[in-house]
Amino acid sequence: MISDLKKICLGSANFGGYYGYKKSKVKKKEIAKIFKYVKSKKITYIDTAFNYLNSQKIIGENSSNLKIITKIPKTPNSVSDPQNWIKKIISKSLNDLKAKKLYAVLFHYPPYQIDKKKFIRIINCLEDLKKKRIIKKIGISAYSVDEIKKSFSIYKFEIVQFQANILDQNILKNAYVKFLKEKKGVEIHIRSIFLQGLLLCNISDIPSKFSNLKETLIVFNEWVKKNKISKLSACLKYIFSFTFIDKIILGTNNYLQFKQTVEAIEKINGKLKLPKKIK
Repeated sequence: MISDLKKICLGSANFGGYYGYKKSKVKKKEIAKIFKYVKSKKITYIDTAFNYLNSQKIIGENSSNLKIITKIPKTPNSVSDPQNWIKKIISKSLNDLKAKKLYAVLFHYPPYQIDKKKFIRIINCLEDLKKKRIIKKIGISAYSVDEIKKSFSIYKFEIVQFQANILDQNILKNAYVKFLKEKKGVEIHIRSIFLQGLLLCNISDIPSKFSNLKETLIVFNEWVKKNKISKLSACLKYIFSFTFIDKIILGTNNYLQFKQTVEAIEKINGKLKLPKKIK
């Protein structure tokens, strides 16, 4: 198995606000270092969202050459003209990002949950932006197979983004996801490959609200120790073993952490044999 840095998409959820189980936020000086490193490694994608506070502005201040994937929030019920509202959202995003175009716009919520007429008007607006080459692809950010299926029943999306990691394999291993990739040409984007950092933390540091995961994390910790592999390498090797994945969103708390993760990706080789308890 050969790792590919082209699959990496820089995550920006904690550029403007706090994210992860530790609720961390990347300092501006660290962000500048990360962008410089990203450029040196020829990583060309970045994932953000309108709702990530001022993350889009920070991206705009630091980079002008990355392919941007952003997410649009749910249209408020009070909005009578969803097309105009979406245009304003996209316009603000482009302005904050200091960009002329976007690689993709994803629905940051299950699109089937809004009024059908509103959805059609939003889609018509996004398709018009595609024709004008302001955006290239339309997709969804999902949390379950059911969400994905229901979303694709109302529109032929081009990207689906969802969480997957060594302990959360439910969507990734579902036959429907492979069907979308192989038969429909849908791009598969993966997030939360470290379970928001929980997979890399010490057992003693697990917050009480995640106590239901403690037993499984102990099994994972014992397994990596026995096999003399780092938790970081195990998580990365698992995700990179799925060749049909197009983009892997890589978040970070600081420059050094991001650099170490990329270096670990460059060293990936061989197969990972998971114990039954983790499978």
